[in-house]
Amino acid sequence: MTAQETKKPKRKAIGDKLRFEVFKRDQFKCQYCGKAAPDVVLHVDHINPVSKGGCNDILNLVTSCADCNLGKSDRLISDNSI
Repeated sequence: MTAQETKKPKRKAIGDKLRFEVFKRDQFKCQYCGKAAPDVVLHVDHINPVSKGGCNDILNLVTSCADCNLGKSDRLISDNSI
């Protein structure tokens, strides 16, 4: 494999305005476990991970707490692997 083939897709930053729109749409609650701000740190998670071709479209973004986001990593929600 060449270095070009092993490169991860370039991650584009999610802007503050879009991040706030996702949080607002999701009522500042983790969409996986239901925990809400200010009790947890909220992240914006890609439903379809960037590493698997996901983009920053609002329909591919969801509010998640730090624990759920870091635990999900780059897996698809439908991924049944352990």
